[in-house]
Amino acid sequence: MLYLFFTIIFLAELIVAGWIIAQITKARKLVCEVNQQVTDIQPLIKTNIEKAHEMLSKTLVSLETFMKFLAEKQGELGTLMNRNIFSTAVAVVLKLPFREILSLLEIVIKVKKILRK
Repeated sequence: MLYLFFTIIFLAELIVAGWIIAQITKARKLVCEVNQQVTDIQPLIKTNIEKAHEMLSKTLVSLETFMKFLAEKQGELGTLMNRNIFSTAVAVVLKLPFREILSLLEIVIKVKKILRK
């Protein structure tokens, strides 16, 4: 009776081992297929990565150029605003009668003295 029991257990272990070996073989075939697909696509992936790197480099250069352009325009705008303010002040002063100009100068001098204190 004990021989029959050990024989049944041995056969069950063989069946389970056979099933495990079959699953491992299937998994190996699938891994080989995926590996082949990756190997086939690898040059395409490499060229796409190089193109993306080149595109990002060009974008970075363009962005730096744009930032330099904005900095130049900011300086030009400041100069232009100073000229406009100065010319507007001169025009206002020239349109005022002589007495108002003197009183305006006196006010500016008084404000200057107050600020110095």
